Amino acid sequence: ISSSISIVIICLLIEFSLLLFFKNHQLRQWRREEDDDNEFARGIKLGILLSDQSRSKSMRLRIFFSQQEERMHV
Repeated sequence: ISSSISIVIICLLIEFSLLLFFKNHQLRQWRREEDDDNEFARGIKLGILLSDQSRSKSMRLRIFFSQQEERMHV
């Protein structure tokens, strides 16, 4: 009788530890996915910033060259 009780207790302990392990693994997976989403959002923001900077730079160049052309024609 006592051996069967100890076997049941051991099985419960193994099951509990496996459950904890998988729950911990799942939490780590969710955190990793969340970090990936944050990285993706950061990349999009950086891309928008860079495109805005390059757009303003190209506008400045266009204005500069149009002023140069006006000076050449005058």
